[in-house]
Amino acid sequence: MPWYAATHDGSLTHAYGVRTGAKAFCSWQLDPQGLTLSADVRSGGAGVQLGERILDVCDVVCRAGRSGESAFTAIHAFCRALCANPRLPPQPVYGSNDWYWVYGKNSADTVRADAQHIVELSPSGENRPFAVIDDGWQPVRGKDKAGVGTWDRGNEKFPDMPGLAADIRRSGARPGVWIRPLHARGGAPRCAECQPRIQACQVTSRCHDPMCRRLPCPSPAPVATHRRPPRTAGSRPPGSVGWRVGQPP
Repeated sequence: MPWYAATHDGSLTHAYGVRTGAKAFCSWQLDPQGLTLSADVRSGGAGVQLGERILDVCDVVCRAGRSGESAFTAIHAFCRALCANPRLPPQPVYGSNDWYWVYGKNSADTVRADAQHIVELSPSGENRPFAVIDDGWQPVRGKDKAGVGTWDRGNEKFPDMPGLAADIRRSGARPGVWIRPLHARGGAPRCAECQPRIQACQVTSRCHDPMCRRLPCPSPAPVATHRRPPRTAGSRPPGSVGWRVGQPP
């Protein structure tokens, strides 16, 4: 269970978690031996060499349940305790994501229909719903047809991504698109900036071009010695016009 967990004995809800801003990916496991916290401090697939440094991994927060409160109330109060200074949007974020019914078998036409449908179900006002395109829009999706691709344009089902973004806005929704920028297909082409460094990357398993603007070098994620991570084609919205980009957990 990522970041926090709660137990309920029929009357009380106890909660355990780590405060936001942790320097690790933290998860909890509940089993007959008890509750265990795991903190992953790796950088991509590489271990971190601390040397003389001391790493402040995370702050653990616990909250005892209170008599008469619901599980929802207990977890709501606990989540507030985990983040003293939340960065909240000015308005609620809501809308649709087409993964949960087409599972990658989408098209520009299904996206337009989704946008129209979510607008019909949404309240009027300036806070418009999102219509998010999930996996299935990108070219070169790989043999499993899921999760990989190139992220700078649409495939044959999505020939005009800027135009599609404009259509979604005209329907009264806000366009959004899913990407996975550090997941390029095997053998994907590199840009001219990276080409001279590919051999060094393969030998050391580290990306030697942190300013790369196209596709990642062979290492799946930036290593601890980098000041900035490699940038990929996914760092720009497809077509560069009209899109908000996100990667849901």
